[in-house]
Amino acid sequence: MEQDFADVVERQPELLAHHLTAAGDTERAVDQWLTAGQRAGGRLAHVEAIAHLDRGLAMLSSLPETPARDAVEIELRLASGVSSITVRGLSSPLVPQAYGRARELAERRGDARQLFQATFGLWQNKAASGVARDARVLSEELLQVAGRGEEDEFQLQAHHSAWTTGFFCGELVEAHAHITHGRRLYDPERHQSHRFIYGGHDPGACARYTAGQTNWFLGYADKAAESAAEALSLAGRLAHPFTREVALEYAAHVHLHRREPEISLVVSVIDSATVL
Repeated sequence: MEQDFADVVERQPELLAHHLTAAGDTERAVDQWLTAGQRAGGRLAHVEAIAHLDRGLAMLSSLPETPARDAVEIELRLASGVSSITVRGLSSPLVPQAYGRARELAERRGDARQLFQATFGLWQNKAASGVARDARVLSEELLQVAGRGEEDEFQLQAHHSAWTTGFFCGELVEAHAHITHGRRLYDPERHQSHRFIYGGHDPGACARYTAGQTNWFLGYADKAAESAAEALSLAGRLAHPFTREVALEYAAHVHLHRREPEISLVVSVIDSATVL
């Protein structure tokens, strides 16, 4: 298959994974299940992605414990975390299971990128579950990591965690400051992969729709509507359904705050269509 049907393997890596599994070539099979899961997640087929990633994780126990094995397990669990968020929700118990194990292994390996992504996933679960104190601790950890280097990926996502934590905790001025930093860093082309890695949604759109909420509660009703509109516009250009769904939801909230139920109803109908 690899030699004569490379195009098929490229499009459907799960086919090669299936044959490698049946042949007992466990190490290569696990790698292919990871690729299959990542490809499925990249095209937003998250239920399919979880099935592929679970196959890979189930086979890991038969491999010897080596740094290479740990590296593959981390990637399997990071991918599983994002797909679980999208399919089962941010507060699903499967999310901290995936990211907690990934963080444990990443700390052992000393891989900064894997550790940052795992910590972000744990932060997101705590924030969505309403565990504000734990979410703040993890967000501050992400900010510290981002402050030690020049990686704009880390800096953008650290501010992402901070503006969301600040908003959930009612610290609106602080949240807005982090939104401003994040918007300066964000580039839709350079950071297009982030919506598939960090929480399943786009950070640029998140900055804008969260700004809609913070502007409202800070007393800027017109700015709130402008930010919500900017978020919807960006989400529409990105063509990423989960990002668009959240942008629509937040926009509906803003228009309800502004006592514009007719606009909110229209947005809600579009939101329902997006989800379906």
